[in-house]
Amino acid sequence: MKKAKAAAPKAKKLLVAGNNYFVQTITHYYTGRLVRIEPDSLVLDNAAWIADTGRFAGFLANGTANEVEPFPPELETGIPKSAIINVCAWKHALPNVQK
Repeated sequence: MKKAKAAAPKAKKLLVAGNNYFVQTITHYYTGRLVRIEPDSLVLDNAAWIADTGRFAGFLANGTANEVEPFPPELETGIPKSAIINVCAWKHALPNVQK
């Protein structure tokens, strides 16, 4: 008798609207809540340009940056997909105070 093959686990989507992300581009770092994915860009709100992360591993581990330049929370900003190097889930509160 043949054994039934186990169903392959469903792959989790990396990018889900409503979730918070850290985005590394060729020139800048951003944090924000993903509003939508457009053909050429990721659209974030509650975004901030992270001008200085300090020690990068520490920044990812604890969410604290040396310099933060927040966008107004209701302002949507588009990050061109062609400029993105890396995207990862952001498990910390989004930085929203200029520092």
